[in-house]
Amino acid sequence: MNVVKRGYTLTTVNGKLLRSVNEIKTGNTLETLTSDGVLQSTITKIKKNHE
Repeated sequence: MNVVKRGYTLTTVNGKLLRSVNEIKTGNTLETLTSDGVLQSTITKIKKNHE
C-alpha cells in the first residue's frame, strides 16, 4: 500500500497480481487499485511488445 500512496497502482486479474500480458486474455476483467479507489476494466485488445 505504501507504493500506491506514492502514486503507483496495482492491477489484479482473478484476485492475483498482474505481472505480464501473458496472464490475461480478451474479455478478462482487471481491477486496478489506486490510493483512493478501485477501477474495473474489461480487456478488449492485447498488444504484446514486438508485434
